Amino acid sequence: ADDAAWLDCLVVTAPEPLGVEDAEDDLKRELAFYNQALGAVKVAQARMDRLGVPYRRPDDYFAEMSKSDKHMERVKRKIIGEQQAIAGAEQRRKQRTAKKFGKAVQVAKTQERAQQRKREIASVTSARKK
Repeated sequence: ADDAAWLDCLVVTAPEPLGVEDAEDDLKRELAFYNQALGAVKVAQARMDRLGVPYRRPDDYFAEMSKSDKHMERVKRKIIGEQQAIAGAEQRRKQRTAKKFGKAVQVAKTQERAQQRKREIASVTSARKK
């Protein structure tokens, strides 16, 4: 009875809610959706196998795809390009920060050397006066 009701709707519900650390990160969010859907498909396939219900399309069945491979390749390239742009911006920001820190260290060392020179000159002049 339960199996017959399931065959009418074919609904597979995830056992736990989707937990995404950073919901604003498109890639992580989409990967979580993908993994959740993949788990549901595996559960449904196992249940259909157990019930003896065929779920694969026949070899002689041809259907129009909703999106072409060209379109999906463009989408993939766009996502990869966005990721590379974000990574590049992050790297440039880190380099700017490191450069600022390096300049601060260089200025501090220059000042320290100048003070050391002044102390040495002062000690030499005081030694001459004696």
